[in-house]
Amino acid sequence: MKALKNIALLIVGSFLAFSIKPVAAQPASGLIANSTPNLQSSSDPAEIESFMDNLFKQQMVEYHIAGITAVMVKDGQVLYQKGYGYSDLERQIPVDPTTTLFRIGSVTKLFTWTAVLQLYEQGKLDLNADIDIYLDFHIPDTFPEPITLKHLMSHTAGFEDRLYEIGATSPDQLQPLGMYLATHIPARVRPVGQISAYSNYGTDLAGYIVERISGMPYADYIESYILEPLGMDQTTAKQPLPVGLAMNMSNGYHFQKNASQPGFFELLSTQPSGAISSTSADMARFMIACMDGGLFSHESTKQLMQSRLWSYDPRLTGFTYGFWELQSHGQRILFHPGATNQFHSLFMLIPDQRLGLFFSFNTDTALNLWDKTLYDILDHYFPFQEDISAVPVDFDARASHFAGTYHLARSSYTTIEKVNHLLEEWVVVRPSGDGALLFGSPLQPQKVRLVESQPLVFVESQYGVQLVFLEDDQGRITHLIDLHMPAQAYEKVSWVANPSFHYILLIVCSVLFLSAILTGIAGSIIYFFRKGHSQSQILFARLAHWLSFVISAIFLFALVGFAVIYLDSNGFDFMVGFGQMSTINLILAAWLAGAILTVGLIAFAAFAWIKRYWSTASRIHYTVVTLAALAFVWFLNYWNLLGFRY
Repeated sequence: MKALKNIALLIVGSFLAFSIKPVAAQPASGLIANSTPNLQSSSDPAEIESFMDNLFKQQMVEYHIAGITAVMVKDGQVLYQKGYGYSDLERQIPVDPTTTLFRIGSVTKLFTWTAVLQLYEQGKLDLNADIDIYLDFHIPDTFPEPITLKHLMSHTAGFEDRLYEIGATSPDQLQPLGMYLATHIPARVRPVGQISAYSNYGTDLAGYIVERISGMPYADYIESYILEPLGMDQTTAKQPLPVGLAMNMSNGYHFQKNASQPGFFELLSTQPSGAISSTSADMARFMIACMDGGLFSHESTKQLMQSRLWSYDPRLTGFTYGFWELQSHGQRILFHPGATNQFHSLFMLIPDQRLGLFFSFNTDTALNLWDKTLYDILDHYFPFQEDISAVPVDFDARASHFAGTYHLARSSYTTIEKVNHLLEEWVVVRPSGDGALLFGSPLQPQKVRLVESQPLVFVESQYGVQLVFLEDDQGRITHLIDLHMPAQAYEKVSWVANPSFHYILLIVCSVLFLSAILTGIAGSIIYFFRKGHSQSQILFARLAHWLSFVISAIFLFALVGFAVIYLDSNGFDFMVGFGQMSTINLILAAWLAGAILTVGLIAFAAFAWIKRYWSTASRIHYTVVTLAALAFVWFLNYWNLLGFRY
């Protein structure tokens, strides 16, 4: 499940910093790979424990992490298993890898895909069939191609992203899975099979299909057909936790103002995409079963789960039937990250080495730390050197073809959550001027240097991370893909969608609204001391300035209130995710009232010019404020903030 956001600009910077690591598809021209996996040390439990101790203890200090649980398996045996720090800081309860439960977030999806493949193996599911045949409600036919289970497994169903009412603050508020899915259908914003955009809703649909076909609630099916056969008795998808497990559940922590504060157990109406709680010891059993085929009746089903399902290009990594696929450090890696608001986890297999790794953090400061941790471990056990030196001689003439601003395709397009576009996950690509591209966030536009290795494929010049551009039929660049996150495509946006344009618009409008407020206050003061104007002119001036003052105050103060809610770590996404919209609704209502009153502002501005009221400078100022109000109404409508669009 997508974590409810911390301060989004910081997320962008950390995401980019962690993503620039060795990632390569099949060796391309210009890449010289020299891989000598250090398998002897990776099989030495004492060496593993020493390395992991240093790594995790340093992270706990640097990122203020309360507790970590981790396990590594190889050849069907546990090589390393350990807990660090505390599951309860106040009571000083240490993390025990055999009994302390952590929320594994979207790693839950691997259990959902396992259930789907079990039913497929039994002939009860067709992975190529229209999913509508398995549902008791209808997915809109926005595009002619139907959605299949394969599309759900590769996140290519074309759904927009939504959080609205995904969570609950008490068990009695949890909605049955089928009811939630039927009443919260996200818009289909692109045809199936084209772009992978991570979708919790798609996985939840698959989990509901498991319910429908098996005749069992999702959590009961997972328990009966995966957890119990593997002896995973410290794992559950049930919410709230069963009494016997609740006592061993780790707290999740928010680190704010130099202190760790415990959060609450996050209840989700959407179990299949992120509800499981587990221990490292149990996740070791699941890893071994994934590699040994203990989850299925036939070896062919295990091979299917680990085989390529979808990618943007046959040369590139993508998705298996459940896992994300990565080629790095000379190894084919199958993995899946997971996050809730406080817990952050990674599940990883290297099938050729019969090696598995799971770790989880219980503090929100570990957002995206799974990425850095994975590469630190790979760097140590599978040293991999790349030499990237070739620079296309004609590239500068083509560099502008790729330049632009790109936004994460996993987004909302039709609801209020579209406003997350303003801060979340933007990247900027610019020509370097010397045969390469510069890739980074809006705040760090020159963070990464990219060199073209194949047509539309670029390699980061220091580490070897691959990024791929996609073209449309007219040869225009439409998307950018970071191959180590195949479900995270970036869409190239026009100037009107560029956040810089909207930031400037907001600043200009805010300054003009403030000037109208100050002018209104000054005018009220002057009114008490000045006489001599005709009563009609005074009345007109008073009404016109009063309306300008009211509209400006509504727009500006509501904007400030919304910004405070949005930037608070438990603000906007918390209210949307848990359906607590009363405060946001007040702001939306104020903006809607301001938009309606803006019609009167236009009339007053026109009348002032026709009748030549006030001085020319005053008329110009009033007109500019009116234009600012119109621009702000357009801004609100563009970001789905005009009205109540959930």
